[in-house]
Amino acid sequence: MSLFNIRKRHARPLRIIAVVLLLGILGGGYYAYTLYQRIFNPNISGSTNIVLYIRPGVQVDDLKDSLAKYQVLDNRNSFTWVAQQMDYRGAVKPGRYVLKPGMNNREIVNLFRGGFQEAILLPIVKKRTLTELAQYLSERLLLTANELMVAFQDESLLDSLGVKQETLIGLFLADSYQLYWTTSAEDLLFRMKREFDAYWDEERRNKAAAHGLTPMEVITLASIVEEETAQEVEKPRVAGLYLNRLERGWKLQADPTVK
Repeated sequence: MSLFNIRKRHARPLRIIAVVLLLGILGGGYYAYTLYQRIFNPNISGSTNIVLYIRPGVQVDDLKDSLAKYQVLDNRNSFTWVAQQMDYRGAVKPGRYVLKPGMNNREIVNLFRGGFQEAILLPIVKKRTLTELAQYLSERLLLTANELMVAFQDESLLDSLGVKQETLIGLFLADSYQLYWTTSAEDLLFRMKREFDAYWDEERRNKAAAHGLTPMEVITLASIVEEETAQEVEKPRVAGLYLNRLERGWKLQADPTVK
């Protein structure tokens, strides 16, 4: 047999092997590319952030259904697959989550699994009673009004804050605060105490002391002035009147104290 015939006989099997290898490489490359798309391709479109409030007890399967129901995801199946590959199952950590356009499945899974929620801006406004305050806060935080009232009446907690139930509302200075939606009632009170102490620095405490008042007494007097008149231009005069009465040891005789 000539050398030519040997080469000719082996040429076809070699071409078949080459084709098989090429197809394997192309197939593997396509599979790898498909996996890459599932994991790293953006799965949230649009131009605005999507805010989700996750309450306790929500499971990963519930999350998938909700994301699909409200058409948050461009491709629910790819998210489900990535969640399975990342072994993401069980309960979702409660919180206020922000999904941003362009996020991929891996980022979404890591967001919820890590509990990386974003803070809310909580405005504190004037409330006359703790009951009113508890109701107001319960509408903005993951807390019921009853849970808040239990904390407001916890004597050991109030002692650690250095306040009494009658003066507790004075810790809630009118302002806006960044905190988590899932903040507990106890953590909320300690946060308000820190804000209170930061506001009442040495300079402000000295000014209050010059009138023979503590910070909480100043707040109490200010609340009386607020109820006495709604006219801003009148408030300094009304406050001066009450301060004069206090310095002379007179009764305030203020109508708002009846309220």
